[in-house]
Amino acid sequence: MADRPRESDWWLASDGKWYPPDLESEPAGTDAPGRPVRRTTVAATHTTAVSVMLVVASAALLGSAYSGFRYASSLQKYSGVLSDADTASLESVELIWASWSALAIFFLVVTGGLVIRWTYLTSRRLDGHGPIGRRWRGGWAIGGWLIPIANLVLPKLVFNEIERIAQVPFADVPIGEEWRSYSHSQLGDLWWLLWIGGVIPSQAVQFMLGDPAADAGRLSVVLTVNSISHAMFAGAGVALAMLLLRIDRSLSD
Repeated sequence: MADRPRESDWWLASDGKWYPPDLESEPAGTDAPGRPVRRTTVAATHTTAVSVMLVVASAALLGSAYSGFRYASSLQKYSGVLSDADTASLESVELIWASWSALAIFFLVVTGGLVIRWTYLTSRRLDGHGPIGRRWRGGWAIGGWLIPIANLVLPKLVFNEIERIAQVPFADVPIGEEWRSYSHSQLGDLWWLLWIGGVIPSQAVQFMLGDPAADAGRLSVVLTVNSISHAMFAGAGVALAMLLLRIDRSLSD
């Protein structure tokens, strides 16, 4: 048993593992004995559920962006540290912004976990296609998001590899290095550009302006940049949902 074929006559079982020809039956608890069965991707319902969650998270992020712009606009008529009276007059618009932001962060965290799980499961299933020369597989689907600075690049490399392998027609024969002749999609590039376009400005403005509570004008700038970032995240979420569905369709063909 192995994650990839060691010889050309090894066959793929329904558990996603490759077996030598002398083992003529499926492992216990799998489908049809003696016959390789194609089970190459996560369930379509799982992909659909993750995609729907991405769209919901994007809607929450748009709500946060809109309310953030309104809050920033309300702050523009003030300067310096806000007085108690000023704070009271802004209470309603601040509450709306805070509520949308909390909702957006909640969905972002939950959906992020689902996307990482989907990526890991799909990456493991693609090992069963017998691709040779994979570099960003297995644990990279999870760890790539957790390494500071490197997480601006590694998740995209993982998805590029998944996209390329998923496009190769598979009929229980190892695809070898054929996947290298395929390229990732522009949709994948769009998703990642929007995501990076949201991450970098929101982090940079905090370092540039320091404590936003010290000045109304400074807080207005921070809110505006963060709202732009949330709008970018929303676009990234929709693009990623479309990408997951595209990958799933490629694996189902």
